[in-house]
Parts: sequence; structure tokens; C-alpha cells
Amino acid sequence: VASDRWLCTIPAIGLAAPMAIVLSHDAVEKLLPIEACLDCTERALKSISSCQVVMPVRWGVVLPLEAEKEGVHVLGHMPSYLPDAITANPDAIRWWHPQTDPDGRRGGGGWMATKVVSVFPSNSGTGFSSHQGVVLLFEAGNGSLKCIADAHSVTATRTAAASAIATRLLSRP
Repeated sequence: VASDRWLCTIPAIGLAAPMAIVLSHDAVEKLLPIEACLDCTERALKSISSCQVVMPVRWGVVLPLEAEKEGVHVLGHMPSYLPDAITANPDAIRWWHPQTDPDGRRGGGGWMATKVVSVFPSNSGTGFSSHQGVVLLFEAGNGSLKCIADAHSVTATRTAAASAIATRLLSRP
């Protein structure tokens, strides 16, 4: 994914097309190797810890399914926003919100992303994964959907990259 700020660049795909691209599990694994993801993940973690990204706590809807379904089933949502620039109140600690922080910082442009995932523990042994979902990438300047990617492969690569970074930073010299 291309961005002037910190998102990884996938040279084989341009995001200027008017239609969103769809990346399957295999396509994500091919286009997002762990080596390319390490630097991007480290920059993302720094951006999150320095409040340069809007990323609320993930949340989900517990599904009231039939009693024969074992376990708690959830539709989860994990939104985020990475602006190209902070355009107002850069010294504010929090991001603008109409009710809770009218003097908060604001951003311009950038990218919005969300991961939507279904968690179905009852799928164990059925041939379906217990976690299925997509990552949606939008251009924040106009709200256009740019990419729909398999969440399982994105999550696996990101988790591996975050673990490698944590190991490197926390290991003894």
C-alpha cells in the first residue's frame, strides 16, 4: 500500500484505480513479505504510541446465536485513521471529537483502515476457520475504498513483524 508517510509500498499495485483491488490470502502473502513489513510495523507502532494515529480500542458485537452453537460468536471491528498531516491543534493530547474533545487535534488526508472479522469458535472441525475477515483500506481525502485484503494473512504478517520488533527492542544487548 502506498503512502507518503509510512505505509508500505507494494510496487506491483497502484492504488490510483477508481475501483478497489481485492487481495486474496495468497496475494497478500506474495505482496506483503515479512521483510517489507518490519520497518512499516515499527513506524506504525511508534505512530500509535505518539498519538499520530486515531485507533480506538477494537470492539465487537456478541451474536445471539442458537444455543447449539458452542462458544461466544462475535463480529469484530478495528478502525483506524492515519492522517498525512496534523492540521489543527497539534499540541492537543487527544484527537478532535464533537462531544468529548472539541479542542482536540485534527488531521488532513491520509488513510482510513478497518479490519472486520467474524469469530466463530464453533467452526472448529467444520472446514471453516474460526476467524474470517477482511481489511478495508480507504483514502481519507475522499473516502474512496482502495483495497479489500484477506485479514488472516495481513494479521499473521503483522503479528510476526510486531513480535520480531518487540524481541529486538526487549532483548539484552
